[in-house]
Amino acid sequence: MLKQSTVQVSVAGYSTWPSQYTATLSRRNLPLAIIVSTTLVTVVYTLANVAYFAVLTPAEMLSSEAVAMTFGTRVLGILAWSMPVFVMLSTFGSTHASVFTQSRLVFVGARKGHFPTAFGLVSTKHYTPVPAVILSGLVTLVMLLVPDISHLINYTAFSATAMQFACILALFWFRYKHPEWPRPFKVWLAVPILFAGVQIFLLSVPVIMSPMEVAGAVGVILAGLPVYYFAVYRQDLAMLFSGALDKLTLLCQKLFLCVPEGKAE
Repeated sequence: MLKQSTVQVSVAGYSTWPSQYTATLSRRNLPLAIIVSTTLVTVVYTLANVAYFAVLTPAEMLSSEAVAMTFGTRVLGILAWSMPVFVMLSTFGSTHASVFTQSRLVFVGARKGHFPTAFGLVSTKHYTPVPAVILSGLVTLVMLLVPDISHLINYTAFSATAMQFACILALFWFRYKHPEWPRPFKVWLAVPILFAGVQIFLLSVPVIMSPMEVAGAVGVILAGLPVYYFAVYRQDLAMLFSGALDKLTLLCQKLFLCVPEGKAE
């Protein structure tokens, strides 16, 4: 029987990399990947929109339910079917990235004590956070119950923008409050200022255009405050649920053959 307090596993491969070499690769490759990918996507999307305006009239674009399909039918002829195929592949890639990102946010949150320990377990076979992935999938299925997809997009878009804006404000605060902290990644100060300005604009437009949906998104965000207070901040109260959470952890260990991540010596 697997016990949370005694059984641990190390993620294979990571312990064999020298920490200094890994840090060097991160400082070099991460900014390079962001710069190249962002520039490439910006150029492709800009050229695509230029092509739409060059081929279609404003009336055609306004009356079209899918501008890309109308453009493909006009330009590609019998190969117009390739447009929805490429859109499908793009959507699949975006969904694939979201699965990786969201599940690992839950996984790291569990390691920090912001989620139950069960969601910080790692598969002994694949070295992946299986319980965190399953939780993200269940949350996604719940979102699919919303009858109008546009409302769901507005909820999530506003929440994601608010989170990004909060992260930028935190960076400014750390720069002012803790200038002595090491900063592996440094950018020109105008870049985060410009980004913060864009985020303010993106937050202001939904407030004016759809205030009720924004109020619902804010309500969901604020609903997490009492959960954080009782489950994280007040550890004395959180201990009341320790028995049930330990059973959940043991159940996940048995079902998914997962154990807590450990550090190799």
